[in-house]
Amino acid sequence: MKIILIVLAVFLGSCTKEAKVSNDLIVALESSPKTLDPRVATDANGMRVASLLFQSLVGLDNNLQPVGEAAESWEVKGKKIVFKIKEGLKFSNGRLITEDDYLGSIEEFKSDNSPFKSAFSIIESAMYSSDSSGAYLTLSLKSMSLKFLTADLPVFKVLPIKELKENERQFAEAPFGSGSYLLKSINEREINLELNPHSNKKPKLAGLKFLVVKDDFTRFQKVFRGEIHLAQDVLPLDKIKKFSEDKDFKVTEFPGLSFSYLLMNLKSEKFKNKKVREALSLSIDRSSIIKFKLQGYGEKATSIMSPKNAYFKKGLEGVNFDLPEAKKLVAQLSESEKKLSFKVSNNQQVVDIAKVIANQLGKAGFTVDIQSYEWGTFYEDIKKGKYELSMMRWVGAVDPDIYRMAFHSSEHPPGRNRSFYSNSKIDNLLDKGVTELDFNKRKAIYDEVQTSIYNEKLILPLWHNKKVTVMGSKIEGYEPRANGDFNAFVEVSKKVN
Repeated sequence: MKIILIVLAVFLGSCTKEAKVSNDLIVALESSPKTLDPRVATDANGMRVASLLFQSLVGLDNNLQPVGEAAESWEVKGKKIVFKIKEGLKFSNGRLITEDDYLGSIEEFKSDNSPFKSAFSIIESAMYSSDSSGAYLTLSLKSMSLKFLTADLPVFKVLPIKELKENERQFAEAPFGSGSYLLKSINEREINLELNPHSNKKPKLAGLKFLVVKDDFTRFQKVFRGEIHLAQDVLPLDKIKKFSEDKDFKVTEFPGLSFSYLLMNLKSEKFKNKKVREALSLSIDRSSIIKFKLQGYGEKATSIMSPKNAYFKKGLEGVNFDLPEAKKLVAQLSESEKKLSFKVSNNQQVVDIAKVIANQLGKAGFTVDIQSYEWGTFYEDIKKGKYELSMMRWVGAVDPDIYRMAFHSSEHPPGRNRSFYSNSKIDNLLDKGVTELDFNKRKAIYDEVQTSIYNEKLILPLWHNKKVTVMGSKIEGYEPRANGDFNAFVEVSKKVN
């Protein structure tokens, strides 16, 4: 009897140990992606998870420079870019990627229903050819753009056009491509990926699970208990110190490209009054929020562009907290202009910061009604313009063309100009910026744009967020991407004792 019990104990012990070093990675998400269909995914989590299922022609390296994915190499010839395609690429169903897939994918991203239409409408034509040296995809552009390779093409994904056309609904619900992973299952609580056996780039770990935990404290507990192996920029900042002091965890801090700001619906009459916008800006004590709510993991912002970006406009006067001046401006407003509806997601950290901002605005004389919603509902309302004031974040701003996405009149929803701003002068500058090939001239254009947007208070900059990742001590090979891309997980492995 004793022998049986001892053997059973050894067996159970070995099972427990094996579970701890299982060949998978569990990653925390704070919200569920709206969709993983790369044709329409515009939220950060949707785009990042989709990047694991699909390949672009080119992606970005950690210096934000283009690096080949489906493309082996490329050459710029006037207004043309010629991509040499890697040989033998297959979708996760085992089918070879064909000419129709490349050309059809381009048409999907150029279509009228695409949220990326304005970026890819620059493509005048696409041609696929092959000879003894290999296969080539040639994109003829209406005009050459410095940002096309770095800002637009990484969004493009190679789609299985044959299967998509046969059953578009099925593809939208269970999208698949030629990325490192394939989708095994998805629901509101988790996304399970498994190794794509046909991928030309094999991950170190065979399984990847994204666990959606909307509550900050619960997410923290799951990481601390080891139920989640890695949390990239999704933990309450006031909990980071606890992990830093524990040998069972690693903490990585790195500069981020994300920009937090207050978004105003400029269709609303009250926000057409610049005094309202100026009073709001002067009422917010950004420094205190960064110190006490972000635990110092932030830097006051004046532009969507990070100060580390070559296109960042230096010299803009910092946003100062001036309560007496804010009160003077608020006193000049009508009663309706003083009443604000402040819509935010129900992420606890976001709600906490929103309460602080509402309190600060209240001291200046505004009356603020905070409305928090589950992420999916909140995001849909923002896209449809069903809000007055909101707290938002631009993630991964690499090229200044992001100002076109945010402010060009052609980008009104379903595009990403969700403030509904319109100004023909700004439109003309942004159109010039896309096609200007000389860096210094291009920078001068975007300096003017950044200055104008900032001075007019068309959005209210808050801060650039620093990124913090917490992971178990057994996690190895993790190198955070400057743009927050989830492809960092492809290189992750787990140390086995």
